[in-house]
Amino acid sequence: MTQKIFDIPTMSQVLLSCRPNTRTIGELAVSRQYLSQKDVARILQLQNTSHKRFGECAIELGLLTEVRLAELLAFQAESPHDVAKALVQLGICHQSDVILHLRQFLAESLPAGSPSASPSSETTKPTPQAVVTG
Repeated sequence: MTQKIFDIPTMSQVLLSCRPNTRTIGELAVSRQYLSQKDVARILQLQNTSHKRFGECAIELGLLTEVRLAELLAFQAESPHDVAKALVQLGICHQSDVILHLRQFLAESLPAGSPSASPSSETTKPTPQAVVTG
């Protein structure tokens, strides 16, 4: 597949089609193998006493970097799987292309051996080559 460029109206339509993500940063971090359940418990304990946000506590404890936190916040705002599903449902991309690029993206972004590193044909994620133009 060649590089696709999506304009702002197209991406706006895609994002409006996505459902809000209700997963917490801790759940997302565990699913991406950035944190263990034990790490999440430590962060929650500090959060309860300090009244800071989860991400601030994770960084303070040295369990997440600012880059990883930013990635998790982006995943929480718009699930890449939901964005990709909308791309397919709106007829913007073919499912086979989205699956191919999803596998490539996961191979580059997830730790080796992660259970999320092998998408099924029902799993979709946006092509990493997509560029939004004004």
